Amino acid sequence: VQIYEVQIPDAWSGRPVSDLAELEAVRLVALSRGGRAMLPANDLSLQPQDLLLVGATIDGVRLLRQKLNVGEKE
Repeated sequence: VQIYEVQIPDAWSGRPVSDLAELEAVRLVALSRGGRAMLPANDLSLQPQDLLLVGATIDGVRLLRQKLNVGEKE
């Protein structure tokens, strides 16, 4: 398990953090927005260029990035 920084794509703007919290091999640690870090509440809406810090296995972060990329096409 390592800490990864994942940038939120524009297509995820307005979606709740809880849409990402459901991945089993990923734990949301913090969200950085505009240079300020916060604990990500499940009802927090994501914004373009948010940086999400996650604790995850390599497989977990791959699944997270894949989910974010699929969301870009929705």
